[in-house]
Amino acid sequence: MKQIKAISIGSNTYALPEDMGTKERTQLAAALLQLQVIDHNYDKDYKSYRYVSCNNLSVSFCSVDVYDTEGAAAAARDARNVELAREKATPEA
Repeated sequence: MKQIKAISIGSNTYALPEDMGTKERTQLAAALLQLQVIDHNYDKDYKSYRYVSCNNLSVSFCSVDVYDTEGAAAAARDARNVELAREKATPEA
């Protein structure tokens, strides 16, 4: 597992380049905050999409723990083992 700096835009999180400085991150956030979300809905009557301007994006910086495939599998196994141990320790009603 390694911790990386990331940016969350709406409900998605993206890894930032390791060498990206504070000034560059601030400029990126400022540019993204000027964007508006465009949502789309399918109009069955017209058989086409209608696009609607929504609220501005939510943008935030964070640090996230990233696992490689083997590390993720090990973490999942550990979580299952803890859950199984809890189930065994809980008396039946």
